[in-house]
Amino acid sequence: MADQYGAVELNKTESQNVATPTADTVEGPWITDVTEATFDQMVALSMQVPVVLDLWATWCGPCKQLSPVLEDLANQYQGRFQLAKVDIDANPAVAKAFQVQSVPAVFLMLGGRPMPLFTGAQPRDQIRAVLEQVLQMAEKSGVTMRLSGGGEGDAPLSPEQQEINALIEVGDIAGAKHQLQKVIEANPSDESYKAQLAELEWQERLQKAGDDPLSRADQMLAAGNDAAAFDTLLEALVAAQPEDKDQYRARIVELFRLSTDKKAVTKARTRLATLLF
Repeated sequence: MADQYGAVELNKTESQNVATPTADTVEGPWITDVTEATFDQMVALSMQVPVVLDLWATWCGPCKQLSPVLEDLANQYQGRFQLAKVDIDANPAVAKAFQVQSVPAVFLMLGGRPMPLFTGAQPRDQIRAVLEQVLQMAEKSGVTMRLSGGGEGDAPLSPEQQEINALIEVGDIAGAKHQLQKVIEANPSDESYKAQLAELEWQERLQKAGDDPLSRADQMLAAGNDAAAFDTLLEALVAAQPEDKDQYRARIVELFRLSTDKKAVTKARTRLATLLF
């Protein structure tokens, strides 16, 4: 991380004297929301318990896939680390402090010091492996306290979401997609399930290389060039025959759910509306 962190100073607690706890637990929830106002408290807590930060945004499709997995794992580890969730739109100073370029972005705060862990939605097994490394680092650093409280304000996963997660975990992507389609039919207004389905279908398409506009747009999004992905599809939409326009429109909307570039989505959505109406 760079030395300059903006309005929120990540290293400001390094010289603070933190009281040594007299027991092996410290009061606090396993899962919490961090704001600019509570940032310093989170940094201080990291002197006793490792803190895993999930920086997310309401408009981010992959965030909606990753967050439930992180929350489930935080509950499974029962206070060995705290999952601290940060809405970057509501807390821009925190996003600036961590120099966030895209979300979801996951960081570790250990002993008052930040460390990047990973970006983007990751498979559960890989996330678990990262968490095991985090706990090993914490032990070596002497940060071995455990939080006493449970999750804070987080509703348990629905039975449908638990089944979908289980199917993904064992590699049954077809089964997960089928279950997601059923849930979407029953809950057509729930964007989180649509985003999860779009993510699975996108990952499948990336395995099949192609040079058509649809494939190029997928690859551009994977490379983090969201604006170019939208431009490619919009240009294809303009040039397409009437009977082919629908596939490009549908794909653009699907990639909107996956994009982490809010400005690119807003710009492309405006142009799409102009082209359609």
